[in-house]
Amino acid sequence: MGFIPIFLTLGGFVFLFTIVVSTSIKNKRKAFDMSFDKLKESLSLKEDMIASRESLVRLENEYLSKKEADRIPSKVALSQTKLYLFQYNRLLKKRPYSFVASLIGYHPI
Repeated sequence: MGFIPIFLTLGGFVFLFTIVVSTSIKNKRKAFDMSFDKLKESLSLKEDMIASRESLVRLENEYLSKKEADRIPSKVALSQTKLYLFQYNRLLKKRPYSFVASLIGYHPI
């Protein structure tokens, strides 16, 4: 009878930790997707792109091909998108989060 509360507490901790990590990873991914869409709108691109590293490189090349005056509105969106990409990938590589990410099936962008 003495071990049951210990196992219940441990199980509850693991469950809550998994939920918190999953929510944190989802929020980072959602922030990256929203920032990616904002960057795409600021560059006035109409084609459909999946938010990925290759698409971000393509958007960055589009940003660099514009004139200096046209770059100003997109500069903040580009740097913010790169920051969210870095934060998302770093979060997936951190040690306690990487276990939960591999269990749930999250992959780096």
